Amino acid sequence: MATRMREELGPALSLETARDWGYRDAVRGLRDDLGRIGVEFDTWFSEQSLHDGGEVATVLADLDARGVVDRRDGAVWLRTTDFGDSGTGCW
Repeated sequence: MATRMREELGPALSLETARDWGYRDAVRGLRDDLGRIGVEFDTWFSEQSLHDGGEVATVLADLDARGVVDRRDGAVWLRTTDFGDSGTGCW
C-alpha cells in the first residue's frame, strides 16, 4: 500500500494527504472485492461523517436517556437483553 501511495503521490506527503489516499484506496479495494462476488451498493459514505455530523452522539444520548445502556470497560454498551436478546451471543 505504501509503495503504491508513493508511486502515485511521491515521497513527500502530509499526514492528511496520506490518510485521504489510504481511505480512498481501502474503499476501492472493498468495492472491488464485493463486486467480484456480485455485491454492489448505491451509496457509500464514511462512518466518520456520522460522527462529524453529530448523529452518533445524538443516538448515544437518546439511548442513555432511555436507560438502555451500561458503561463498563471504558465503553458504552447497548443492553440488548432489554429487547429480548438472550445474552448468549457468539462475541
